[in-house]
Parts: sequence; C-alpha cells; structure tokens
Amino acid sequence: MGGFDNDAVLDTTGPDIRIYMNDSTFSTGDVTHADPVLYARLSDQSGINTTGNGIGHDIVATLDGNPNQSYNLNAYYVADEGDFSKGTVSFQLTGLSNGEHVISLKAWDLYNNSSTASLSFVVEPSSKLVIEHLINMPNPVTDATDFVFDHNQAGKVLKVRIDIYKLDGRRVKSLRRELTPAGFSSGRIHWNCTTDTGNKISRGIYVYQLQVTAPDGETKYLSNKLVFIR
Repeated sequence: MGGFDNDAVLDTTGPDIRIYMNDSTFSTGDVTHADPVLYARLSDQSGINTTGNGIGHDIVATLDGNPNQSYNLNAYYVADEGDFSKGTVSFQLTGLSNGEHVISLKAWDLYNNSSTASLSFVVEPSSKLVIEHLINMPNPVTDATDFVFDHNQAGKVLKVRIDIYKLDGRRVKSLRRELTPAGFSSGRIHWNCTTDTGNKISRGIYVYQLQVTAPDGETKYLSNKLVFIR
C-alpha cells in the first residue's frame, strides 16, 4: 500500500466507448421498440472507474440531454473475465416514447480521464412492422453473398423471402427462411449464387426483393441491387 511508480505509463486519454441498442449489430439511426437494452463496450488501458471516486466520476447515461433522465450505471458494468481494461454495460430502458432519441454515455478511467459517446435511434411501436437497411455482403459478389436487414420485431417469428431477378425481370432464385432473431438484425441469410435449378448465375447486375411477414400477417418489402463479377 502506498508508494509511487516512477515507470508508470502516462495516460491522458479517456475510455473508448461504443454504444448500441440490444446488441452490437445496432447502428446509429436504427429502429428499436419502447423497452430496449442499452448495450455498451468500454475499454481503457488503465481500467474503468466504477467506484465514482471524485465528484461526477460515475458511468452515466443521459437520454435526450435531459438531466432528469440520467442513469448511474456503475453497478451495471461487468469487466471481461481476466481483463480489467475492458467490459460491458447492459441496462434496460423502459417506456420510451415513439420517435427519435439520442442517448449519451460518459465514463472515466482510473487516471481521471473521461470520454463521452452518443447514439441516435428511433422508437417505433413493436406492433408495427418496420424493415430497413437491406444490404448484401460482399457486393460486388465473386462466389457467394449474405443478405442482412434490420427490423423491430426482436424475439418474434418472421417469415422471410428473398427473390433475385435479372434486369429483364426473370427470377433466378427464391430464398425462403423462418427466423426468430433475438436482436434487431436478421442475421446473415446465405446465398451461394446458384439459380433454382442449381447452376451458377452469370456475371451482371441483379435486383433482389425482400419480403418479410410478421406473426400478425403484416408484410413489408424492400429491394436492392447486387453485382456478380465472377
């Protein structure tokens, strides 16, 4: 106890903070429901301050810049096993109003350096199906690709259909899946770039259409393009 380390590394940088809603697939501006989980990854070479030593040195989340909607999250920080320098915050938010919101998270390291990160998101009623951000990865495609989209129906059974068309309107493939995603991303839907007859598609531009049906029968559509260059 006590003493001084003359060889201690100087640290003047606050923690690295990455904020999500529900899981790490969430991106700024995405849609969630009224009771999302604030999920954040924090890291700092000197460790994260969770004791609140010093005035205002707590891990604090603030919703929409309103000090009356600030939350002390010290007790919700869990360090990674065997690594004091990084960890996770998970905190349940409840009863958020519909529309756009911004949440900020401020944290300190053990050298009293602080950082703040923010995330914007949109709350939609979970009864109303929302799908967005349909992409395929990689694109351009050389052999196979994965389709991904965001939605607001976490934990519900979704019937998914993806139809791939040539530019002249001929359908080359129809993918059908039944998904129950835990978060607000569909997860990857793989396609090996073969047609319904099992042949590899020819090089060119293709249009794909996503059809998602919720448990209550509500259906939404999105479309995008991919390039096959093999």
